[in-house]
Amino acid sequence: MESCCEMVPFPLLMTPIESNYRACTIPYRFPSDNPKKPTTTELSWIDLFLNSIPSFRR
Repeated sequence: MESCCEMVPFPLLMTPIESNYRACTIPYRFPSDNPKKPTTTELSWIDLFLNSIPSFRR
C-alpha cells in the first residue's frame, strides 16, 4: 500500500533514499478501528518483537 504523503530521507541511513531504501507504508490502524482494541497488524508486530529478542520478554 502506498503512502499519500511525501517521502523524505531518514537522516541516519548510510545511503541516500534514492538508492535502495523504501519506507514501509503498512497501515497499522484505520480511523474505523476500535481505539480500545489492538488491530491484527499491531498484534503481529508485537508478537514478532517479543519472539525476536529475548530481553523484550523481561
